[in-house]
Amino acid sequence: MRPLLACLILLAIPRLALGCLFCEALASTLSDDIRESAACVIAQWDRDAAAPASDIGMQLAKFRVTKVLKGDGRIGSQVDAYILPDEPPTGPVLLFAFGDPDAPQWSAPLPLAPVSVKYLNGLQTAPEAGSDRLGYFLPFLVAEDRHVADDAYNEFARAPFADIQGLGDRLDRQWVLDNLQSYLKDDTTPPHRIRLMWTLLSVCGEPEDAALVQRVIDDKTIDRNAIGWDAAVGCYMSLAGPAGLEQVKQLLSSSDDEQTLFMALNAIRFHAVETKRFDQTELAAALHPLLRNVRLAAYVIPDLARMEDWTVGPRLLELYALPAADPIRIHIVNYFRTSPGPDAAESLATCRELDPTAVRRAELLFGNLRPRKDQ
Repeated sequence: MRPLLACLILLAIPRLALGCLFCEALASTLSDDIRESAACVIAQWDRDAAAPASDIGMQLAKFRVTKVLKGDGRIGSQVDAYILPDEPPTGPVLLFAFGDPDAPQWSAPLPLAPVSVKYLNGLQTAPEAGSDRLGYFLPFLVAEDRHVADDAYNEFARAPFADIQGLGDRLDRQWVLDNLQSYLKDDTTPPHRIRLMWTLLSVCGEPEDAALVQRVIDDKTIDRNAIGWDAAVGCYMSLAGPAGLEQVKQLLSSSDDEQTLFMALNAIRFHAVETKRFDQTELAAALHPLLRNVRLAAYVIPDLARMEDWTVGPRLLELYALPAADPIRIHIVNYFRTSPGPDAAESLATCRELDPTAVRRAELLFGNLRPRKDQ
């Protein structure tokens, strides 16, 4: 997502309601798929049942139902589903039914490994929501079967951070550290898995683990995207406390590398939105150096408004007056429209005098913005 578009979205939603901030769900979960289906069963291909190939090169095979995950008595003990004749399933499969429950259309069979069968059987009794639900998926995050591991990951990625934090003692610190270090050594590990492990370590890690995290963040030879560097920085801040925040502040003040700055900003956002480890005023102050030019200011103006930092008005007026400020003027206007400060109305009037079009655009795009109540 482009920075300015991200700013529009962030400012339009002042209080974000997110899942895990460092994790992004890859697909719908199996629980979602089961919920949206008319029926769902675990079944086994009946090799002995005659089923001629169709004129589309597929075979309408018969499957013996071994477990009903969703459905009623209309399913029966056997269902029909198309397979490719040259790739018949040899073990248990998962089948979804869609359409009319009295005449369902069954999906192509999804082969299941033994751990998949165990996983699906447990889904029926897994808690509906909260930390207890995540507790069921936790051991499956490192399942050898990719489909199971991905589905467990998606459950975590969609969960609020509060649910991850609520796992508490159910998170084995050494298990997290071992898997994290194993992931970091394996170039084939998807970045989203590493990001989640950093997030788990931020919950269960000890201050002594900060040294390990710092070695990773300081390693200039590592591809930062590949190891979820922003999640690592967020984890480091959790483990190192005020000293960690101070290092991130220094980084935001001294670096000119846009990737580094944006990832460090994500770490600040993580703590601003999700945790109570740092005072919001201190987190907001760490972002002030990014107002040093128009390009960087585009990233943080919505964050400062969301964090209710109303101290940067004079600097925003300076930026607004710059010839190159057109891309961020709408965000500056919205900052003053949202501010409860005594100088906000005067600052907004100055913006209107300098560039009335930007003010009008902000009013049209964000007509419902009102000053927040002064805290």
